Amino acid sequence: MVLAAARIKNYLTRAFLARRDLTNTAQNNLIALEGLHAGADVRHLDYVVFDLETSGVSTSEDRVLSVGAIRVSGGLIDLDSCFHQYVNPGQDISNDSVTLHGIKPDQVAQAPTLDKVFHDFMGYAGSSILVAHQAAFDMHFLQSYMKRRYGFPPQNLVIDTLTLVRSLFPPRPFGYDEKFAARPYSLDSLVQHFDIKLGVRHTALGDALITALILQRLLARLVKVGKGELKHLLSLGGFQPKKT
Repeated sequence: MVLAAARIKNYLTRAFLARRDLTNTAQNNLIALEGLHAGADVRHLDYVVFDLETSGVSTSEDRVLSVGAIRVSGGLIDLDSCFHQYVNPGQDISNDSVTLHGIKPDQVAQAPTLDKVFHDFMGYAGSSILVAHQAAFDMHFLQSYMKRRYGFPPQNLVIDTLTLVRSLFPPRPFGYDEKFAARPYSLDSLVQHFDIKLGVRHTALGDALITALILQRLLARLVKVGKGELKHLLSLGGFQPKKT
């Protein structure tokens, strides 16, 4: 989504909600686009890279089990400012699910509900640009929460690293070597492609950190090819939510 279109939607949303009594979190999210301009250097922007671990891959039937996020500011990953929280899904966790991410029922039994965790997460994210790999899946849960609780979707700009890496490294013979895996744009393949040594897969915070490391490399690539402004980042990697 280009910034101008995002501003128009934001203006209409704010006008629609003008007479509602909103929480501070909702009010702050409504002004998430303030201060951003299309020519901003992508290296100087604030990002919050996040990941969800869920009980499965169905957005309609499965539940969020944990939320992890890490801040990238001025091109640097802030390891002292991370967000990680288990979520009580309100349903049983299958053995197959436990095998994948290692989250056991006793780890989430006393955890807060998703509403509480997402409320805290949105406070952590503030007006930063949200970043996720294969963002449509993670954003589905966040959008559903925001619409249910506040009546509007997140107003933050959203970058999908999957879309961005596809734009910057198209399949062979143009650039990206598909020999790394059958799924060349998966996190596992990108870890190998970018020679990333750090990170633990299939945990929300671990995958958020890996995605943040990938984001750093993609931002550097944007600058190298002369497309280092926010308008380029949105054009090549902006998340386009489906109309509901």
